[in-house]
Amino acid sequence: MTNYSKEYVRTLLDLADRSGGKQYRLFEMLLKQGKAYENFTEQPVESTDWGNPFDNAFHYALDHNLKYCEGYACNGMPREHAWCVRRGKIVIDPTWGLAGSDYFGYVVDLDSVRRLRMATGVPGVFTQPWETIQQYVSLEKRWAKPVRPSPMQVRRAS
Repeated sequence: MTNYSKEYVRTLLDLADRSGGKQYRLFEMLLKQGKAYENFTEQPVESTDWGNPFDNAFHYALDHNLKYCEGYACNGMPREHAWCVRRGKIVIDPTWGLAGSDYFGYVVDLDSVRRLRMATGVPGVFTQPWETIQQYVSLEKRWAKPVRPSPMQVRRAS
């Protein structure tokens, strides 16, 4: 089965400008480290509507002790999206419910999401510039600069 969201990320990487900024590194990282989720969806306990999928998934993951995943998902057409993951393979999408057909993304720890949200004031990890992601998000060693939160960031995140 084709994961359209993964193919979309592959196309974004092919089209990315490698000479300018480093945003293509995000697509490269997603393709090498991301995971495809297909047909393992579960209806959320309650639907949420805090304005966007990034807020929805973040709060739902906190409330239900789930993993937060961000990347691209297909609901007719692939787009940037966030959802929750249970047991490493079951997608729980508090925004779309069971409407998503496939998902492709990277699990981001909630502390990193919280740090980035507080620093930028914007929900969504992969909507940020690559340099900002590297500064605030704990990624696989190959993709990240060491994240060393200041004592102030640690106090704010708690």
